[in-house]
Amino acid sequence: MLTQKDAENFTRIMPAFWALLPDMALALTNLEEITELVIHPLFKLDYFKVGMKLENFGERGALKAIQTGEEQTEILFDLVFGSRLVMRNIPFVNESGRIAGTLSVITVHNHVITTAFKDFAPIIAEMFPEGAGLFITDNEKFISRQGSSKFDVPYVQVGVKLSRDAVAFRVIKEKKMIIQKVPREIYGVPVLVVSYPLFDSSNRVMGTFGIATPVQISDSLQTIAGKLNQNLREISAVIQELAASSSSIMSSQHKLNQNIEEVSEYLLNINEVSSLIKKIAEDTKMLGLNAAIEAARAGKVGAGFSVVATEIRKLSDQSRDTVTWIRDLTGNIARKIQDTKTSSEHSLKSTDQQAIATQEVSNNLQEITEMAHKLEEIALKLS
Repeated sequence: MLTQKDAENFTRIMPAFWALLPDMALALTNLEEITELVIHPLFKLDYFKVGMKLENFGERGALKAIQTGEEQTEILFDLVFGSRLVMRNIPFVNESGRIAGTLSVITVHNHVITTAFKDFAPIIAEMFPEGAGLFITDNEKFISRQGSSKFDVPYVQVGVKLSRDAVAFRVIKEKKMIIQKVPREIYGVPVLVVSYPLFDSSNRVMGTFGIATPVQISDSLQTIAGKLNQNLREISAVIQELAASSSSIMSSQHKLNQNIEEVSEYLLNINEVSSLIKKIAEDTKMLGLNAAIEAARAGKVGAGFSVVATEIRKLSDQSRDTVTWIRDLTGNIARKIQDTKTSSEHSLKSTDQQAIATQEVSNNLQEITEMAHKLEEIALKLS
């Protein structure tokens, strides 16, 4: 059993080991209260005071040690401490062998990430392409931080209490990892904050570990992908309208060719009619000539009929001349129609080629649009 003298000597020699034990404190008690405190200068432990009653000392571990005569170990975890404290309460006896109080050894038990933070944080912060800011909190405030040469989180400072809208505060409350994107307006660039809860062996949250990284590149990539996708949709819509227009032009060209064929047939009919008129004119002239001969034989009696015969011959000549003019006209029309038909066929061929090219462009645009959509999805996953 530890004696009172041993406990008192232990508290006197402990400061000699402060360099090795920066997170330690000693409390000496009698049967009712704390009588002496030995605390490392860097160990902020204002909760314990000389004169504190044992019923208020931790979880009454010292009181239990006195009552049972056995060592009592308790884990103290509260916002008062900010970190998990392990307290070993060792009872000691006086010269008469009666239990006279306890020697309580108080140590801070940090998470392994908290302990190793100063070693790995500077390396991790520089490994991100755009830099990063790392931080650790207890359940109340920021206790460690590390910025990078490219990026830092200025509001994260050791000792600053967690606000209710802080990601770490939510992680402590919900006991789960939270990923949150902070808008550009806060830091000048969009930032992604990932915060993870740190649990002790009893599955209680001891604090949080977080990384804040700029996502300027992925954000810009997402913006570019979105604009590209939008522009491609607009181009695709124009191509579709062009394809519809080409289809309409093609239909009109086919109709025009059909009409030209019909007009050509009409010209052939006109030529046939002209030939018939010419034949009728020639026959009429022959009849007029015969009538004139007969009128001459009749003398004065046939004089009136001779005039009629002369007019018939003139009408016949005019009809023949008209037929010649119609043929010249229809010939010119036929040549123009042929030229128009040739141009129409060329236009139809060009329209067909344009329709094929438009379809190919549309297919290529569809592939590019799909790639732009995938690019946008990748950008979203990166952010």
